[in-house]
Amino acid sequence: MNFASILIQGNMLSSELLDKIRSEDIRYQTPKDFNLDTQSPVRDEISLAWSLALSHWEVFKKKRAQLSETDTGTSENRKYWILPLLSLLGYELSSFNAEVINGKSYAISHRATNLDSFPVHIVGVHQSLDKRADTGGPRLSPHALVQEYLNNQEHLYALISNGKFLRLLRDATRLSRFSYLEFNLEQMMEEQLYAEFALLFRLLHSTRMPQKMDAGPDSILEYYHQEALAHGSRIREK
Repeated sequence: MNFASILIQGNMLSSELLDKIRSEDIRYQTPKDFNLDTQSPVRDEISLAWSLALSHWEVFKKKRAQLSETDTGTSENRKYWILPLLSLLGYELSSFNAEVINGKSYAISHRATNLDSFPVHIVGVHQSLDKRADTGGPRLSPHALVQEYLNNQEHLYALISNGKFLRLLRDATRLSRFSYLEFNLEQMMEEQLYAEFALLFRLLHSTRMPQKMDAGPDSILEYYHQEALAHGSRIREK
């Protein structure tokens, strides 16, 4: 299946694995796996989250339209869109001070307090994820900053967003290629791509992430990553 608003870069995951998650033809897609009551279908939770996400998006659009060209829109993006959206996915986020590692500062904006300070970096809607801010700000682009941070400490995964895109990153110290998974939130909301939002929910829900900083190898998301790698290896062997 082709996904209009989902970009797979590198070998973190694969379209075949996304198809399996979409069709629930893989482990960890039952209500229990999402910390839901066994009588609460995951599809019902996704439907509710979708309705609320659409409402948050409409509010955010109105706030964004009021921004000047010189305003980054960081506060609006955080308050009216990404924090509410990630709350629907089970993240309890708090703002965080910059962390210094090996003499370098990493100003990751938020941490999930219910996931042992899982890193989530939220920047302005007018800021590119792949370019450093023209004036002031961090020494690296948002993507490069978070990637370097992951490569230098114990967290295995992180999320970054500018409101238009939501990107999943993984520690890349052992990867040979640029690798991430990206959801085009603007396209998803504007074109009402419910099926792709459902996939986002099933893949990025907080229960998929490492529950402790050093528990990355035991996480559901890492299981999916390893399944994608194994599937790719089987294809190459054939």
